[in-house]
Amino acid sequence: MPRILPSARVAGLALLLAGVTAGALWLQAADHRDSAFLTANPGQDIADIYSFLSPANPNNLVLAMTVAGLQAPSDAGTVMFPAGVVYQFKIDSNGDAVEDYVIQAYAVGAGRSQVMKFVGPARPARTGAVNTLLNDAPPLLVPVSYGTEPRVKSRSGISAFAGLRDDPFFFDLVQFQAVLGGTASGFRSPGVDTFAGTNVLALVIEFPIALLGGATQVGVWGAVNVPN
Repeated sequence: MPRILPSARVAGLALLLAGVTAGALWLQAADHRDSAFLTANPGQDIADIYSFLSPANPNNLVLAMTVAGLQAPSDAGTVMFPAGVVYQFKIDSNGDAVEDYVIQAYAVGAGRSQVMKFVGPARPARTGAVNTLLNDAPPLLVPVSYGTEPRVKSRSGISAFAGLRDDPFFFDLVQFQAVLGGTASGFRSPGVDTFAGTNVLALVIEFPIALLGGATQVGVWGAVNVPN
């Protein structure tokens, strides 16, 4: 099986599950275009990782990853998931900060015929920074949504989406910079969303928590990898 090597950054989010309630601990804040390499390769640049219980079914976990931040609406139809990139959700179910389960996704094709292949959640073939592709289960094939209509696919209780969407992260970057510069003492109320009107490429998957072996507490982080 081909190895997949890590790209320049990993973003993360931890989720505590207790019955039907959940609380979240941030490990890193949002980060858009944090190096010259990732500015030139936006499809490899993680903006945010989200993890929460499904509002419709508290027995399901929803994971979302956004990449390629700060895309203008006029770029719709020209921004797409790059080939040769593997997006990974890594899930720790026993608190040792090592992934016990992984979900991998990678795009095939181009344009409006592009398809995202989701595999997992499954036990990883290899843990750590260098991984191998999961080949034990058939992938869930999801047509990438580049228009307004979401193209969601489901199988065996797992549902997934991939496509260009409005950036859901709210952040007042101007005021944040003013605070850092000493010209302001706090954030504005209401704040001004710096990311309003910009798009990201999003990957979203929902699945039963039972697929994680009965875990009651999980840690979740994301990685972008490229095959060697």
